[in-house]
Amino acid sequence: MLTLTALLRFVLKMPDDIVFGRILPALGLMMFLSTLYYAWLAWRLAAKTGRNDVCALPSGVSVPHMFIVTFVIMLPVMLKTNDPIKGWEAGLVWVFFQSFILMIGGFVAPYIRRITPRGALLGTLAGVSITFISMRPALEMYMTPQIGLVCFAIILASWFGGIRYPKGIPAGLVAIAVGMLIAWGSNLFGLGLGGVSMQKVGEAFANFGFSVPLPAVGHVFSGFEFLGVILVTAIPFGIYDLVEAMDNVESAEAAGDHYPRSTSATRAGSRWAAASAIRRRPASW
Repeated sequence: MLTLTALLRFVLKMPDDIVFGRILPALGLMMFLSTLYYAWLAWRLAAKTGRNDVCALPSGVSVPHMFIVTFVIMLPVMLKTNDPIKGWEAGLVWVFFQSFILMIGGFVAPYIRRITPRGALLGTLAGVSITFISMRPALEMYMTPQIGLVCFAIILASWFGGIRYPKGIPAGLVAIAVGMLIAWGSNLFGLGLGGVSMQKVGEAFANFGFSVPLPAVGHVFSGFEFLGVILVTAIPFGIYDLVEAMDNVESAEAAGDHYPRSTSATRAGSRWAAASAIRRRPASW
């Protein structure tokens, strides 16, 4: 979400009233509704099987799409028209068409999975995970190593060293607390690690507010003038998203959670269509 906000504000030069008043509220609504639906699917599966270790399917912002839509679709349109709103409208049309591809693909996904080896499906999921979920944060850890390496050591000590922290406190929570302590404590010595300060906290609260996500139907249809450029990437990446959805369902099934294939993929497409019509690209594990 922080990366998405930075792309919108500093790369696309989008007004804050659009970013914080329209796009991020829609992102919050999408996360709430999709997580609620996937939690209901998990509860239904647990009730059906009598198990208490069912894991819900994940939901979130798709990192690859976030960069692709920004730099391949929205930025060129914004530079050509010198209007960030036009870039936003082009992005809305992109996800509008891609979501239909996903919903249609939800019905053919079960047949594709039958003829595709599990290793091929899970291999792509592992590749995305290593690249975007593992390697990028690993790089960022060394940007402030005084904090990153200490927190990393705390987690490794728990996961692989068998160390249990007082009162069963999770290692992740301990790492966050220690990282905050180092960052704020460094201000006492003028080091400024992590870039935290009371001034920035005050500025953040000065802009505190609440916004209701509003549909952007008019903006969607305004972006149809860029349809030719949009379809070149919307169709192949719609197929990519379909494969990604199949990967998620296959991963859950490999762990013993058998979710309905067409329902999961189709509902994911519906979720993307509803939420993306207001913001950027939701999505994947």
